[in-house]
Order: sequence, then structure tokens, then C-alpha cells
Amino acid sequence: VHDLNDPSKELTDYLAVKVVNIYTEFPRKDVTGLGLIDLPGLEAIRGFEKQLITSLQSEVDAVIFVKRPEHLGGIIDTEDYKIFDSIEDTAGGIKLVNWLFIVLNKLADGLNTSTCERTKEQLVKESPELRDSNILIANASDPEEVEEKIFSVVLSHLQKNLASNDEQLVKTPASRMEPVYESLKENINNVMDFLERFQGEDEYRKFFELFQDKENNSFVDQLARNLEALLRRLRPKKSQEISSSEFSLKFKQEIENIYKSVNQDSPIPDEPIAKKEYEERLEGRHDRHGGWHSVVQEELNYLRVQMADKIANRLNDFLKKEVDNTLRKMLSEAFPQSLEKLLSSGISFNNPRAAIEELRNMLEKDIEKSTKDETKKGLSKLHEAFVNVANFDFTYFNHFHHRVRSKMDELSTYGTAVEEIIPDNPDRMDFSEVSSIIANGLQNTYRATLYEVKKRLSQINENPDEDPSYLIFTLIENFKDQLVRAEGVNKAWENFIFPHRYQLWEKAYQEQRRIIALHNEWKDIIDETLKSIEQAQATTRVFHNIQ
Repeated sequence: VHDLNDPSKELTDYLAVKVVNIYTEFPRKDVTGLGLIDLPGLEAIRGFEKQLITSLQSEVDAVIFVKRPEHLGGIIDTEDYKIFDSIEDTAGGIKLVNWLFIVLNKLADGLNTSTCERTKEQLVKESPELRDSNILIANASDPEEVEEKIFSVVLSHLQKNLASNDEQLVKTPASRMEPVYESLKENINNVMDFLERFQGEDEYRKFFELFQDKENNSFVDQLARNLEALLRRLRPKKSQEISSSEFSLKFKQEIENIYKSVNQDSPIPDEPIAKKEYEERLEGRHDRHGGWHSVVQEELNYLRVQMADKIANRLNDFLKKEVDNTLRKMLSEAFPQSLEKLLSSGISFNNPRAAIEELRNMLEKDIEKSTKDETKKGLSKLHEAFVNVANFDFTYFNHFHHRVRSKMDELSTYGTAVEEIIPDNPDRMDFSEVSSIIANGLQNTYRATLYEVKKRLSQINENPDEDPSYLIFTLIENFKDQLVRAEGVNKAWENFIFPHRYQLWEKAYQEQRRIIALHNEWKDIIDETLKSIEQAQATTRVFHNIQ
């Protein structure tokens, strides 16, 4: 750099220095653990007094300011008093008399001695917070005077007052910080409350925007409208239209298919060799039972059971398929597609029973987690609706067997077929001839009974009072009643869907979730700040109680 006074001189290399440590021997070798900080003079720090003193307030136990009064002036001026005030402000409640010393530097030739005396009188008179003992007059260039009139005085003072000064340094900030802590806590709690309230209000506002359509129809309104549209298609027709309904045509065709299948698969074979084996089994049972009457009765009951099971197996498959198709339509057409997102991987509305089962289980878990009775009550209504659908059992034995059972009487102990099947005087006939006649009689009775059962099932399909499509219709209608017409069900749907809103409307909530994550981050920071404040409060209270 250039010389400041003579820029024409050559450049000079300087080394930038951050800190310089200067070591010298302290005159009092019996004193240890004492640190001295040499500050600029009073005149040099003017304008920066507060910054400098504040930075040292936690590191010093006494302050010595040295001022050399001129022999023609030297009176303490306003700027000097400002420095004293700054010291007092940062003294942590300690009075100036307990830690400030002003050294009036007396010249070796004594030229300013009288000025030093006058300055001391001025300070004592104009600064009641200072005592005569705080203002020292000594030749700062004379080691003996410094040791006797400055360091000895200061060290003696510290020895007497250091403990009480330290206690005051702790108590004062503690008492000052208490209202600061309380104010800070109050303001931070207000911010926390605002964030939670804002987040909650914003969450619900966004939720209700999505929970309702553009015409302000709620989720329940939309569900009710869609279910009603489905019910109109499922509603049974008038008497004259029953035979032409979609379900009726399918049911009628299925009955015909079942009749042909069960007829062909008769337990009594038509093939000669197989039939001969069947007749031989009848003969063997004759020997065990001791007559044909018991054999025929037992075989008729067996044939009835076989017929009922075969009809049930085939018809149950048909009924399950029809119910599943209806439930699939109900879920895919009536419920929002977004609801499908709540289902586990691999489960969809295409598998309606698994989907309904999972929604039922979700409601069950929400009921268990709920702490409010009213919420539990509403969710329980929804849960019951899904339970009823999941448990719906549209099967042959539950809904049809009792209607056709009377047509199977000939295949039982109670019918008249026994006497008709067994020929007169069988003991006078050839044994194998009798078994063949009985086998033919059993076969004819089986097929005649099967035909009557088929006719009765077809009549059920054509009778409006027995129309099986009513069962499917009432299943969906009851489901709708429970989901959209029961008291408080709208709130129940809100309580069920709200916790799952991010899954249902992932894209719509993407920005919302980012804001919520930011809010939560802020709340975590605030929470940690409050904990720190409470810890600081506890610490300052402990220090404040030090005796």
C-alpha cells in the first residue's frame, strides 16, 4: 500500500493482523488469575462507547479509565459522562461505585496536579454515584505509584466486593429476563395458535371444495343421485313385464341350463355297464337291510340330497355372479372413483366383495380410533351398511329351496313313490330283474321330480311376489338408505373421508401438503424455541434464588 502521508513513495508490504498478544510481567507476583484488558483511551472510543463496553460486560470485574487532565483545562466534559452512563447501563445492576475507577494521570513534573484535584472534586460533586475512593490520582508512568495508588486499591476493592458483584450480575439479568420470557412465550404461543388455526381452516376449506361438486352438491348428494339412477334400472317390472326383464331372461335361461345339466348327470347311470353295477349295489344293500322297502327309502333320500346340491351349486354360481355384477356397478357408477384409491394394492372395484370388505374394515378401525361418541355413532351407521352388504347371502338354500321342497316329496320317505317303484311280489321274481325294475323306477322318479322343480323355479321367476330380482333391488335400496338417508350420515361421511383426503385427491392437495409441511416445520422450530425459553427461565430462576 502507499504511504498515507506521501503517496509518491514506493509501495510497502504490510501483513494483515487480526490479533496481537503482548505479554509483560505484572508487578504484583503474588496475584494470580487476574486478566487485564487494555482499551483505547476515552477520546479514542467516542462514538463507539456502547458497542465496546457492551462487548466486554461479561468479561470484566472492574473498569479503569485513565484520563490525563491538561494543566490549563482537563475538566470532565459531556462526552465523558456519556461513557460513564454507558458503563452503568451495561453493569448488570451493579452500582458504578462497585466497579468503576477513574485514574487521573498526573504528570511526572506535577504540572497538572492542581487540575487533577479540581477534576476529582468535579466528579465527586457531579456524579453522586461515585465516591472519593473511585477517583484515583497517580502518575501512570511510575510503576511504584501504579502499584500503590491504583492496582492495590483496585485489588483490595475486588477482594471485598467480587462475590457480591457476581451475585448481582446474575440476579439482575434474571429479574430482567423474566418479563421478557413471558412476553416472548405469549407472542410465540400466539403465532403457534395462528398457524394451527390457519392450517385447520385452510385444510377444511380445501376439503369442502373437493367434497362438493361445482353445483355445491355434497359427496352424499352425489352418492344418493348415482344410487337412485342404479335403483331405477334394478327396480322390478310390472307383472306383465317380468318375464321380459333382463334378470328374468337370465334367470330363466340358467334354470333351463341347470335342468339339462342335472338331468344328464343323474346319480343313476343310463350306460348299461354302469347301470348294471348300480343295480348290483342295490342288491347288496337288500341283503344288509333284509328287504327292498328300506333300500328304496334310503336311495330316494339320497337322490333328493344329490339333486338339491347340484341345483344349489349351479344356481349359487349364477346368483353370486349377478350380485357381484350389481355391486360392481354400484361401486363404479355410484361411488367416486377416487374412493378406490383407499383400497390396498391389488384390490379394486372390479373385485366388489373384497373392496366392500376393506372399506368395512377401514370404518371399523376409524370407529376404534375415534374419541367422540357422536363421531363413533355416525361411523357405526356407515359401517353397518357395509357389513350388511358384505354378509348378504343370496343362495339357493336361503331363498329358493323352501319354495321347491314340496316338489321333492316323492324323493323322500314321506312320498308314495316307494310303493310304486317296488314291484308286486318281488320275492317271487328273479332277484336281478327286481333290482333292474327298482333302478328304472328310481331314475323315472328322479327325473320327474327334477322337472317339477324346474317348473316351480320358473314360476318363481314369473311371480311378482316372488321375483328374485327384488332381493338384489332391496339390497341396494337398503344400502342407499343407510348411506345417504340415515340421520347425521352427511357428517359421518365427512369424518370418514377427511383423514384420507390426501389419498383421494392427491394432485389437488400437492401444494396444500407442501404448505402444511412448511407449517409443521415452523411449528417444530417454535416448539423448540418455547422449550429453550422454559429451560432458560428455569435456569435464571435458580440463579435468581442464589443467596
